[in-house]
Amino acid sequence: ILCAIMITIFSIFFGYKKQYKYIFITIGIILIIISLFLPWWEINGSTKTLETSTYLYLFPNKMITITTIENTIAGEPSYLPSKFLIVIMVLISLVIIGCILILINIYFREKGKKSLEKISKIIAALSFVGSAFIFIIAMNELSKVTIGSIIGNGYLDVGIPGESQFYSVMCNWGFSSGFYLYVITVLIIIIISFNSYFKNR
Repeated sequence: ILCAIMITIFSIFFGYKKQYKYIFITIGIILIIISLFLPWWEINGSTKTLETSTYLYLFPNKMITITTIENTIAGEPSYLPSKFLIVIMVLISLVIIGCILILINIYFREKGKKSLEKISKIIAALSFVGSAFIFIIAMNELSKVTIGSIIGNGYLDVGIPGESQFYSVMCNWGFSSGFYLYVITVLIIIIISFNSYFKNR
């Protein structure tokens, strides 16, 4: 609801000033923020009697596994190394910096400060792209010591909270909705932001 209100307010403001480009950038920033609350990586697997899903969230920074067996649903948090948590905090900080710089960039553009506009635009783009690469590298390192790869499939041993028995389950794992939403939105923002620059060239 809050996001819808923000989109409406910014759309009316920028639409009134005929700055339709800024409407898309504003919506893009909101989508980037939303992506931080969605899972960025996941594992899914099932057998005839069991289903399991693991989701990695950036905010709050947790990995949660939900397992269903015989109409019983059990969930538990998974351990994340302290170094990985620190890296995710850096990632989130870069994303926030990128969003702030994009908004500042709009201000510089309106005031005709071309040099500051260009610098803020480049730093914002580097912050957004750098965040994605940081996540890929960090997640790849974490995957190497747990399931072997950041994207793939294979049999994993799945435990049920409160039980000592483990089940061998065929699973698939890889990037999730939050990561894809973030990457697609960042690409669109970068294309829109640098479109006029390439036209002038």
